[in-house]
Amino acid sequence: MIAAGVMRRTSRRNRPGFTLIELLVVIAILALLIAILLPALRDARERGRRAVCLNNLHQIGIGLVMYLEGETNGIFPAGNAFTWYYGGKLENNPDLAYEVEIKPVNNYLGYEPRSPQVAELFHCPSDRGFLRNLLSPEQVGPTTYERQGNSYPLNDRIGRDRRIDENCRHFRAPGSPRLPLRLTDIRVPESLFMLAGDHHYQFARQNPVARFASASWHDRAEQRVNLVFLDGHAAYTQIVPETAWTTDYAFVHTYCVPPPDDE
Repeated sequence: MIAAGVMRRTSRRNRPGFTLIELLVVIAILALLIAILLPALRDARERGRRAVCLNNLHQIGIGLVMYLEGETNGIFPAGNAFTWYYGGKLENNPDLAYEVEIKPVNNYLGYEPRSPQVAELFHCPSDRGFLRNLLSPEQVGPTTYERQGNSYPLNDRIGRDRRIDENCRHFRAPGSPRLPLRLTDIRVPESLFMLAGDHHYQFARQNPVARFASASWHDRAEQRVNLVFLDGHAAYTQIVPETAWTTDYAFVHTYCVPPPDDE
C-alpha cells in the first residue's frame, strides 16, 4: 500500500508540462497573430465608419436638393456662411465668425431647423479634424463637427464663384455682376457635380507640397474622400490635386475651355 502511494505521488510530479522555451514560443505566436489581425480589424472598423459617413452624405444630398427645389427656386444661397451652415447642429464654436439661427436643410432630414438638437446625420464617424500647420502640427478640433457643427461642407466654389467659375471668367463680360448659382446653370453631368463632402476634400485637392493643412479621415494617403453629387449618389472618391474635374467628379459647374486668342 505504501509503495503504491509513493508511485502515485511520483507519477504526478513527473507529468510533462510547458517548458520556459515552449511558453515563450506560444507567446511569440500569439503576438504575431495579434500583429497580423489588428490592422485588418482596424481596416474593417474604418470601412464601417466610412460606410456610415457615405450614407449620411447620400441623405444630405437628397435633402439639399429638396430644399433648393422647394424653397429657393433652385438658387444656391450665396456667401461662405452657407457652405458650412446649410445644415447640422446649432451649438457651434463661439469663436467662429458666423452665427446662424437656422440651418434650413435640417428640416428636410427630420430635424427641426431651429432646434438645438444635435443633428448626428451631419457627423462623420471618421471625422478627426485637421492639422493647421504641417511644419508645426496644431490639431484643430477635436473634430470638424464639434468646431463647425457639420463634418460636410458644401462645394465651396458654389458660394465663392457663384455663377461664373474662377477658371471661366472669360465667359463673363468685364464689369457684369456675378449672379447666384442656379441648378439650371450647371452644365456638367449631375452624376459628376459635387455638392458636399468630407471636410478633408478641401485639403486633398490642393498641391500636397504647398497646402497649409492636412487631414486623414479614411486613408493615410489623404487623397480619398466621401462626396455626394447632384444626382444624389455618394461615392468614395479619389481626388487629384489641383484638378477641378476628372471622370469621377467636378467641382466646377461647367467645363472650361481656354479663351480665344483675341480676348
